[in-house]
Amino acid sequence: MTPIKPLIPHPHDASEPCPGGCKDIEIVAEIINKTRAELDAFESRLQANHDELLRFETRLDEGSARMGRIEVLIADNSTAMGRNTSDTAEILHIMRESQAAFRLIEKAGNVIKWIAGIFLPLLLVYYAFKDHAK
Repeated sequence: MTPIKPLIPHPHDASEPCPGGCKDIEIVAEIINKTRAELDAFESRLQANHDELLRFETRLDEGSARMGRIEVLIADNSTAMGRNTSDTAEILHIMRESQAAFRLIEKAGNVIKWIAGIFLPLLLVYYAFKDHAK
């Protein structure tokens, strides 16, 4: 940063003694230089914040695009879930019907077991005596 020229020129040249206004001009010049330095620092911070905001906007745009893709995937998934739900309901219906058929087969098997348990020994005894009776 270059120092500024005084706003008001000195009322005399460097060889003459200062009539009293030179000190005020130097104080004002220092204040202006200090203010310019603060403005330069503020400008650099502002630029850094601007860059950060641009990066943030880029991330928001990327996040928005990602959310769009996720929404499409969720819609596709919901459609697939609907198909799976109907398929699952059909499978459960078939399994309940099969369960009733298996219960019927189990009862028939119990009846056959009792009939076989009672009549098989009687049949064996009958055939055993039938052969001996001849």
